[in-house]
Amino acid sequence: SPPTTTPHTPHPTQLSSNVLLLSNLEATDKVVEKTAYRLDEQIRRSILLIEPHLEHKRLEIQIDLEPAQIVAGEEMMRHVWTNLLGNAIKFSPEGGTVGVLLRADEDKAVVSVSDMGIGMDDEVKLHIFDKFYQSDKSRSTAGNGLGLSLVKRILELSDGDIVVDSAPGEGTCFTVSLPING
Repeated sequence: SPPTTTPHTPHPTQLSSNVLLLSNLEATDKVVEKTAYRLDEQIRRSILLIEPHLEHKRLEIQIDLEPAQIVAGEEMMRHVWTNLLGNAIKFSPEGGTVGVLLRADEDKAVVSVSDMGIGMDDEVKLHIFDKFYQSDKSRSTAGNGLGLSLVKRILELSDGDIVVDSAPGEGTCFTVSLPING
């Protein structure tokens, strides 16, 4: 019988496309195609895309999104939300809660994606954005260690920032700050 896969097992082409995307981003010094769009709507669409994975693990999602329009590379930013939401699901215990919060003022938008999962120690937090880094070698099939380095590079190119707040057994919260006007 064919091997079964979990929703988080990457397809081989996903790895090669992530490697290609990251190498392209590393050779770039800015996001060229910036457009004005609704960040809250983009995040809502990203949540809809991952809904089957939420249901699979019986996760509750708490959403609190202020309306916000930003000028950014819309396609690039989609990778940010997909990666952060995917990680929140992957590291959440079954029946847990994932939170997504968006706040905006005239200068910046701040998005937090949090989970009640396994959390990270200081050593993991130090390397979490490194290319190919995986904190749990036994779960190496669950990802390719490129997601957060992609996120970090996209945000650097977008004049944004990302910070992580986490402790073992206490969950993780990634907070992204983006300029409103690119």
